[in-house]
Amino acid sequence: MILLPEICGDLLGDVADEIESVFSAVGGLADELGALLAAVLSARREPVREDLVVLRPVIAGLLQSHRSLVKGAGAIFTPGVLADAPRWIEWWWWRTSSAPEALRVNLDPEAPDHYDYLSAEWYRIPASTGTRHVTGPYVDYACTNEYAVTLSLPVLLDGRAVAVAGSDLIVSGLEERVLPRMCKLARPLALINAQGRVVLSSSPDWTPGMLHPSAQSVRSEIQAACACASPLPWVPVGF
Repeated sequence: MILLPEICGDLLGDVADEIESVFSAVGGLADELGALLAAVLSARREPVREDLVVLRPVIAGLLQSHRSLVKGAGAIFTPGVLADAPRWIEWWWWRTSSAPEALRVNLDPEAPDHYDYLSAEWYRIPASTGTRHVTGPYVDYACTNEYAVTLSLPVLLDGRAVAVAGSDLIVSGLEERVLPRMCKLARPLALINAQGRVVLSSSPDWTPGMLHPSAQSVRSEIQAACACASPLPWVPVGF
């Protein structure tokens, strides 16, 4: 395995710019939500789910503007923030080509099919660190059943994370953009994350989500390279 961080910009090209634009849009959603919650609380009442209706055009605009990459977007709430829902996900996604649909999962902790978003990396890390985060690739069993990458960042109110705003990128959409550039190069390449998992690859031997066995031997170098990468903490490697 040979780390090739210097070619990351050439591989991603305009995809990196669009992903940064998606992050910016997610940040705009977080700002809208933070302002909404602050206004409700200043009116001396607790926020409820009905207050979130005004966010739906913002979410729909994000989905429509980046439709070739983004499959879902919305906000995930810290328990107790909404008066009428101990836990809540205001998440919308493309199931068909007609219009975004609301994601419906069971948020009851006592239910056998409980969807525990509190333990999910894309929620837990932004909520605890106060910084943006990129999760994946992973199979999005709760929504699309496809390999996804989630961009997420915290919604802060008085220094406390009251929610996490996020957006799902579909790996197949990234492949359509990036693989043609990879395939023009002389050697098989892969983009891997800081854990050494393949995000996408020009080799049929390495598919999204696989952990490359050589990654453990150079783990610190991979993590250092990914930490310096932007907007995505990934590094190209040659085999």
